[in-house]
Amino acid sequence: MSDTYANLLDLAESESCARGFTAVSYGDLATLAGIRKASIHHHFPAKASLGLALVDRYADRLAGELAELSERSRSGGDALRAYLARCRNDLRDGTAVSLLAAMIADAANLPEEMRGQVTRLRELVVRWLGDVLQRGRQDRSISVSGGPREEGLAVFVQLLGAQLAARAARDPSLFDAASATISARIFRS
Repeated sequence: MSDTYANLLDLAESESCARGFTAVSYGDLATLAGIRKASIHHHFPAKASLGLALVDRYADRLAGELAELSERSRSGGDALRAYLARCRNDLRDGTAVSLLAAMIADAANLPEEMRGQVTRLRELVVRWLGDVLQRGRQDRSISVSGGPREEGLAVFVQLLGAQLAARAARDPSLFDAASATISARIFRS
């Protein structure tokens, strides 16, 4: 991977998290990277190819981060707490969301092949959350009343909405309030 290619992905991710993928233009990226738009087309002939590369890279990174969270956590409650902190960190100062949240917010306007990748990425996180909740149920660090899959989806959707609301209002306390209700479910770890 060339330095320019990686830099363009970094810039596209940062801008997507702050403004949404559909709001990012090659002109914006060219200005930020200090290159011509034609140079971006050399690496990404179409915006869909940029988006696919962006989601692929993010999926690899996120899968590794989730595996690491699971491995280093003593309990399901610890893993959930670490994930909440990760989601909070994505907010920066209320000006951004995770790339997954940004892509989901733009899903209706994404090319079909990107929507499929975003759906698979969402399912990866929901499945991981379900596993964490099941682990928490077994080690008694999390109170889980429903099935792990349904509960994982509920946690995911609550955090997704909290990130989007916090970015829209530029107020991270909105995320904090929503995640506090999730944290309240952790009663021992």
